[in-house]
Amino acid sequence: MPFLKIPIPFSRVAVIGTGLIGGSFALALRKHFPEITIIGFDRPEAAQRALARGALGAADIAALERAIANIDAFHRATQPTAIAIEVQPGVRCERLIRPIGAVGLYVPAGSAPLPSTVLMLAVPARIAG
Repeated sequence: MPFLKIPIPFSRVAVIGTGLIGGSFALALRKHFPEITIIGFDRPEAAQRALARGALGAADIAALERAIANIDAFHRATQPTAIAIEVQPGVRCERLIRPIGAVGLYVPAGSAPLPSTVLMLAVPARIAG
């Protein structure tokens, strides 16, 4: 029996974090709104647990894994390299690559949270170290 008797104004929901709270939320959504698509994003082991509980579908997990692999391949192929050139006698220009101890990622949620934003920020950060 549908949770609401009015049309649902959305057809897809993204759940960032599929642990206890996010997974429970996804299960409740699936129960009350079986017609919507639920996309979950989490570490692979947490996503697999959500799949086992039925909170996410195998197609959702496969699509996210494919997207992560594609983003990873691109950013590994385009990593910057250090360069140094002498543009004129005595004038040397360099591009230096330096590690940063830690970073934070800002993912706006607003009216349309996008899992792609998480992927496009987190995958390159992971590659950078």
